[in-house]
Amino acid sequence: MLTTRGKPMESLIVVLRGSLEVGVQTSTGKRYVVRFMEPGQIQGVIPILDGKHSIHDTRAHGESIVLLVPKSTFAEALANDTGLGQSLLQLFCARSRSLYDGVAAHALSPAKARLARALLSLLPAYGLPRGNTVALSIKLSQDELATLVGVSRQRLNKELKEFENDSIVSIAYSQIEILDRDALVSIASMDM
Repeated sequence: MLTTRGKPMESLIVVLRGSLEVGVQTSTGKRYVVRFMEPGQIQGVIPILDGKHSIHDTRAHGESIVLLVPKSTFAEALANDTGLGQSLLQLFCARSRSLYDGVAAHALSPAKARLARALLSLLPAYGLPRGNTVALSIKLSQDELATLVGVSRQRLNKELKEFENDSIVSIAYSQIEILDRDALVSIASMDM
């Protein structure tokens, strides 16, 4: 576990290789995955800037390498580089828009559309083109994908079977291959 919700953070986290799972875990062990972070992304800016606790639990998802930037080093860079501050504002705006869109989509969309959006969101960072299909390089168990989509494992299984029957995806052990991206885009845009 790289960060624990409610605990202080002493370093900014930069993903160099692999991926990080960002979410919340209850005292009973139930997890809600907010997103997966790919190489080049940063985690922990808010608690580093406001000096308060971490707002997420962050853990490596598989083999990963991160760079830990001490709070003092980050503060010095921010004070000396006005462009860094502007870039952070743009990052916060993008994340805020994504968060609001995600909340609305999660609350109002059917499970099928949420699953399609989740799969599409993984393509830019983890999609490996294979001819006419795209394989996801990130290995996700059905439990992990279910928490990302916000449904039970049983409901996820039902939706994945429908996608497989419709030749939209192919599923092997923790491996997903997108067979029909256009169909996923169409399903993802279902009215909320």
